[in-house]
Amino acid sequence: MEYGASIWSPYWKKDIIKLESVQRRATKIESLRGVTYDERLKILDLPLLEERRRRGDLIQMYKIKKRKDIVNFHHPPKSFDHQLSSRRNNCRIRRQSTKWRIRHHFFTNRVSSDWNCLSQEIIDTDNINIFKNAIDKIFNF
Repeated sequence: MEYGASIWSPYWKKDIIKLESVQRRATKIESLRGVTYDERLKILDLPLLEERRRRGDLIQMYKIKKRKDIVNFHHPPKSFDHQLSSRRNNCRIRRQSTKWRIRHHFFTNRVSSDWNCLSQEIIDTDNINIFKNAIDKIFNF
């Protein structure tokens, strides 16, 4: 269910519900009979799929920025001017303005608000595991 999550991430509510229903069924195990879905997730220490996709998007953006993954974007993500972006980090991403709804939910637009909230020291980490632990603390994944 996570394969290709950074490429295809549903934005229609009906698609999100369908994907989440797969996890609902998968967590219905005999020992958790009669327990609500939210309680099952807590017991099994699983996040909602939407949270997992957000986390995956941030990790993918980290890999792209650190050049651990090379992505040939048709329209590469644009950064803010370094002088104007001193609030959080100097790698802030601009959202692409678009007239097409499907492009509105493109990877860089999905990840930009969460990415721009990160501090410079988190983005500057050289170890991906340190980055993962830091975003888990910040976003409570």
